[in-house]
Amino acid sequence: MSDRKQDRCPLCGGPNECGMAAGEGDCWCFRVKIAPEVLERVPEEAQGKVCVCVKCGKPAVRSS
Repeated sequence: MSDRKQDRCPLCGGPNECGMAAGEGDCWCFRVKIAPEVLERVPEEAQGKVCVCVKCGKPAVRSS
């Protein structure tokens, strides 16, 4: 997947706090629903592979 870092948000480039990238078996994004309009902004090569950060996902994050 090109040179994108798994621990960086594909939208802002900041740390995404991804548990999976940190070697854990879970991630914060597993417990929330991020609105489709946020996910649509993720570059195609990062979709389903790199987490957005809480800040970028927050305006549209809904508890699941």
